[in-house]
Amino acid sequence: MKKRIGVVFGTRPDAIKMAPVVFELRKYPGEFEPVVISTGQHRQMLDQVLQIFDVGADIELDLMRHNQTLNGLTCRILAAMDALLAENPLDCLLVQGDTTTAVAAAVAAASTIPTVISESPDEASTQAIGAVLLGESSA
Repeated sequence: MKKRIGVVFGTRPDAIKMAPVVFELRKYPGEFEPVVISTGQHRQMLDQVLQIFDVGADIELDLMRHNQTLNGLTCRILAAMDALLAENPLDCLLVQGDTTTAVAAAVAAASTIPTVISESPDEASTQAIGAVLLGESSA
């Protein structure tokens, strides 16, 4: 049976690094169904990259707000991903980097589906995502 693989990003660097992953998954339509999910964390810069790579979002969460705070964005991503995962079952979620999108999407998905992070240069974000994925707590 075909595996539905969610590929989530919200910023230009995330999209640049995940576009080749989407292309590779699409080479095997009998095995994988990539589901591209955009949070729109950095809307204008993200849209430029998506046009260049000709990668459209299958699911556009459109969560960017004028003068948004990271706390507000995190809350919106958590809620949106929770609803998305309930309505659109995935077999796995791929996140990239150390952005708010990556951390919040990983937190939202990790308790229900396998979640994979690719390259996180920020040690604190890497540890936070790793702790979530391993079911660990710093408390």
